[in-house]
Amino acid sequence: MSGLRIGKYFHKEQLERDYFNTQKIIVSATESGKIFGLDSRNGDVVYSSLLKNFAKPKDRSIQFYIQRTGAHAPFPSQSVLVGADKRTGNGLLYFFDCITGEQLDQPVTLNRPILQSGLIPVMSSNHLEAIFVLDSDLNLSIYPENLDMPEITAFVKDSLHIFDVCSKTGVARGYRVKLVNKAWKAVEVWSATLTTAGEAVLTVSPKRPHDFVHSQGRVLADRRVLYKYINPNLVAVTVQGTDEGKKPYLKIVGLDGITGRVVFSQVHRRARGPCHVVHSEHWVMYTYWNEKVRSNEIGVIEMYRGFEKPNQTYFSSLESFEKPELSSVAFKLPGFISAISDTVTVEGITHKNLIVALASGSVTQIPKVLLDPRRPMFPTQAEREEGLIPYAPELPLVTENIINYYKKVYRIRGIKTAGAGLESISLVFTYGIDLFFTRVTPSALFDVLSDSFDYWILTVVMLVMTIASVIVRHMANTKALEQAWK
Repeated sequence: MSGLRIGKYFHKEQLERDYFNTQKIIVSATESGKIFGLDSRNGDVVYSSLLKNFAKPKDRSIQFYIQRTGAHAPFPSQSVLVGADKRTGNGLLYFFDCITGEQLDQPVTLNRPILQSGLIPVMSSNHLEAIFVLDSDLNLSIYPENLDMPEITAFVKDSLHIFDVCSKTGVARGYRVKLVNKAWKAVEVWSATLTTAGEAVLTVSPKRPHDFVHSQGRVLADRRVLYKYINPNLVAVTVQGTDEGKKPYLKIVGLDGITGRVVFSQVHRRARGPCHVVHSEHWVMYTYWNEKVRSNEIGVIEMYRGFEKPNQTYFSSLESFEKPELSSVAFKLPGFISAISDTVTVEGITHKNLIVALASGSVTQIPKVLLDPRRPMFPTQAEREEGLIPYAPELPLVTENIINYYKKVYRIRGIKTAGAGLESISLVFTYGIDLFFTRVTPSALFDVLSDSFDYWILTVVMLVMTIASVIVRHMANTKALEQAWK
């Protein structure tokens, strides 16, 4: 590291957690190895530093993991950047405090390029979660190395499954981890070729590690419950190719990352990328270019397991072999799409919205209810009672749903969303040439009193009710005493 530079307006004593947990330090890393800490309130640079010999890997993006948050005083927050060495291309890990930018440990340089990495969901006594790193020789390492806990060993040995897709060859592989000569070694369990000649992998989209699902099913008009197919190990892979007539097509495959079993597969003729995918709960949304109508479209796939109630607390890919019932549809969206994401809240109770960044510089949100593949063309009375609205092939861009208003944000590369302390609030951060941060409320602020709430009226009403209850109680006691003397 060439030296930590503190922002002009930054004072460490000013770091204070707000009551609703909406104030954040946004950590941004560039492909050249420079990291920034931005204040979400005003965009000021809290800290910045240039990491020596740190760069983006050739075939994957820089990974960022939070091993310990700032809620565990007196321990400092700790995070790690997983990238590559500029000179050799081997793996490089950089540990730092994501709130102040201070380096915590010496960077770790591996002997091989990194194939896969991730957090180990086992918390130590000092509230620290370790990460695993799998190199190209299938050697697995755990960092920090001084975290020698039986719980971590048991998780790696019994529960850790690793999934990887090679975008060049189109081969997906699944690994288990075994202890060989006192060292962790990944062993290939299954492999599947997702592409043929002339095809290429566009995107690989697993679910979030902590994808909260509040409702396990949908209540229909006849009071039956249609249960969702919720597989936390499902990975959505998009593949593009050309047919014999030189016409492009797009294929989306749902693959179980534990067993390699194909859960679903769909093909769109005369369609091509760019493709952006959002994968959450029991649905997958993806965008593509339809050459037939020359328009961007959003495809939606929802998966259901039927009316039989499943075990809501347990799911195993090794024991579940059922094929879900698919419900799919496509919608036309005016404008060119740069990136998409979905809103995230603390408990997953709030309705989902799709955040869409357009090439025109607008960032808009589309309610999930408009992207329901069960929308009928001519709804019956029962379907209206269920809340389904008539199907329309084109999604309207409502100006009230544009979250950046008149401030244009150009050349957006991605969108990150996170929850806040309130269930009704979701934080949205878009990045690219321009940076933009805001918060949205998909179901309105249902857990916060509005600024126009009249506290004086509430106080007067409570006082009147209290005085009235005392008077009525005295009158009741007096009447009871009079009746007792009769």
